[in-house]
Amino acid sequence: MVVERFSVHRFDSAGRLQYELSARTMRHFPLDGRTDLDEPKLRFYGVDRTSHASATTGSVSTNGERVLLEGNVIVVREASAGKPQGEIRTEALTIWPDTEKVESAVPVSYREGTNTVTAATLSADNLRGNLQLGGGVKATFSR
Repeated sequence: MVVERFSVHRFDSAGRLQYELSARTMRHFPLDGRTDLDEPKLRFYGVDRTSHASATTGSVSTNGERVLLEGNVIVVREASAGKPQGEIRTEALTIWPDTEKVESAVPVSYREGTNTVTAATLSADNLRGNLQLGGGVKATFSR
């Protein structure tokens, strides 16, 4: 099955929009359950600020709980009162949309305001506000 201009919306138990996954093209292969995406975009509608991710390609796990983004992955968490915009750049990122967790096993850069950090790996939990970087972490902080 091929869908052009694919879009799916997830709502929480109170009926509020939680996230939206879209792509220029979605290809689903029913024999093995594989779903591939061209130019995927994932947008989270948080309580205090919105985050959005994009990539060249992607795929969705057979149970739909995991999204893999690959190629020029950019994640932006918009600025809010007292918090600057945050941005992650990498070549591959796994996202669990329902739990708002992300992981990357390839080099990443993270920028928040004028502060920058590079690392070999990343693990983050947006709901808890945790960000873990590993492997040769280098940081530049502005005063």
